[in-house]
Amino acid sequence: MTAEQRSRDLAAVANAASDAKTRFLAQMSHELRTPLNAFLGFAEIVRDDVLGTAASGRAREYAGHIHASGSSLLALINDLLDLAKVESGEFSIAFSEVSAAQAIARAVASVRPLIEGRELECEIDIAPGLPALYADPLRLQQMLINLLSNAIKFTLPGGVITVRAAHRPGEIALDAADTGIGIPAHALADVTQPFVRVPNALQKPGEGTGLGLALVRSLMERHGGELRLASEEVRGTTATLALPAS
Repeated sequence: MTAEQRSRDLAAVANAASDAKTRFLAQMSHELRTPLNAFLGFAEIVRDDVLGTAASGRAREYAGHIHASGSSLLALINDLLDLAKVESGEFSIAFSEVSAAQAIARAVASVRPLIEGRELECEIDIAPGLPALYADPLRLQQMLINLLSNAIKFTLPGGVITVRAAHRPGEIALDAADTGIGIPAHALADVTQPFVRVPNALQKPGEGTGLGLALVRSLMERHGGELRLASEEVRGTTATLALPAS
């Protein structure tokens, strides 16, 4: 490689880092300010008893908004910290034998209210005789919940979410498939990068951080596995956690 080529490569890396930093600052500015403004506004109403003691029901409603905004902010910060730790190699993985059926059942139970709230069907298909997985149980459930949450978010009411576990050559594959709006072909290669979001009609402006799939991809790499995405617009998406069979 010539000095000129090395210079071009370094410039490309620097530009990519600068772009990522710009996206990060823009996204975090919005994602942090929005819930914090909600905290302040609703908290002031409750603090100053603006509604009066007769309006305790409204006060409880505002307290609920404060809690929801706080939960969203906490989830964002947790994802950001987890991703930073994984990418820096400081993230600990506690491997043990895990039942794929149990991991899927727990993940589905966690998102069941979201599934019912969106009026979706959920199907589970576990291959018989599936061997135990060798993974971190908490991180595996975190990855499954993340993929299922995405599937739910981008599937219209009446659609179907399917969770599968199968033993394929050299690997055990866990699929989270949906009948949702899908991902454009040109965006598939980028959606697992941090802070990358694909605009669509089901997502509100500013909603989501683009951290979820990036975190799943990094966690799968730490497990010696791979995150795979297959998608077709209007027909849906299948996200696969491919873990080594041995």
